[in-house]
Amino acid sequence: MIKKKKIISIILARAGSKGLKNKNLAKLDGKPLIYYPIEAALKSKYIEEVFVSTDSKLIKKIAEKYGAKVPFLRKKKYAQDNTTTEETLVNFVQNLKKKILKQILLFIFKQRIFLET
Repeated sequence: MIKKKKIISIILARAGSKGLKNKNLAKLDGKPLIYYPIEAALKSKYIEEVFVSTDSKLIKKIAEKYGAKVPFLRKKKYAQDNTTTEETLVNFVQNLKKKILKQILLFIFKQRIFLET
């Protein structure tokens, strides 16, 4: 922990993708794309908890299989093409407010599959 603050990561992974259908579940070297940022965050010596925000039951199941926490499914309002990353993150934090007060949040782009921590 840094100065007694817990660092948690948040990975956004919605089901509907315009560019590449089901991109979070697309296989790369035998594993779904969502696996890579989860694994990088779990390997970090600084990050204590890894959360995934998704609107998909299947992505939730896979994210949990690889060690991420998915405490709830994202509402459709926060999973639209025109919904901003900031709106989605704020909504996620508000839903977990009591659990993450006074913690440091780290947003990880899921497309950064070669991330090293």
